[in-house]
Parts: sequence; structure tokens; C-alpha cells
Amino acid sequence: MQERVIINIKPEIQGIFEKHHDDIVEAMVLVSKNGIPLTAMTRRSGKNESFSALTATIYGASDVVFTSFDKTSPTIIEVNSQNDVLMIKGVGKSMVLALMGSVSDKNSLERIMNAVSEEIENSSSFKK
Repeated sequence: MQERVIINIKPEIQGIFEKHHDDIVEAMVLVSKNGIPLTAMTRRSGKNESFSALTATIYGASDVVFTSFDKTSPTIIEVNSQNDVLMIKGVGKSMVLALMGSVSDKNSLERIMNAVSEEIENSSSFKK
């Protein structure tokens, strides 16, 4: 297992990340919709802030595209390359969860994303 770089602004969320983190996840971040990282785990030093800001931007842009066509907001945004996948999902009213990993692990990554987002939405610190 590679060493992970962790930003830990929300300790309760780090516990959720640790519980669901798997070696297939190259990066996982919970970020405010304006791009401020709340909790992040990546395999690369110096990538948390840019990953956080850019995933929030992608989520926001996708939401604008959908709503401009009178559609409901997207549930999961997926960006695929030949080998990798980035998945982004809104969590609650003001947060975005993003995971990156191998496209061959897409189904497992989606299960991890759904489990993490559900646990975050049900955590006491975000129900206040």
C-alpha cells in the first residue's frame, strides 16, 4: 500500500474515509462546493488542493449545464480516460465527494462513493 497524503479539517470524515478507503482509490476528497478541501486522501503530495478545487468546479459546471436545460442536478459525474475514472457526487447541500481510480475498478469505486456519501450524510456533524 502506498503512503497517503491526508488533509484533515473534519476528523469525523477522516474516520469515514479510513473505513471505506481501499487500495483501488488513488484519491478521495470531500470538498465544499466552492472548492475548499474538508478532508482529502491522495497518493501524491501537493495534489489535494488542486484536486479539490477542480472537482468542485467540474461539479458546479455540470450542475449549470443540467439546470440550464431544465434537468435535475446530476447525481454522479464521471470523467473517463483510457485507464482511469474520476467520479464526482454532491453530498448534502454544500459538499462534493470525488474519487479517482482505475477504470477497471469503476463498479467498486462507485460502491465506495455511495457508501461514503451515505455515511457522511448520516453523520451527526452534518445533520446540525
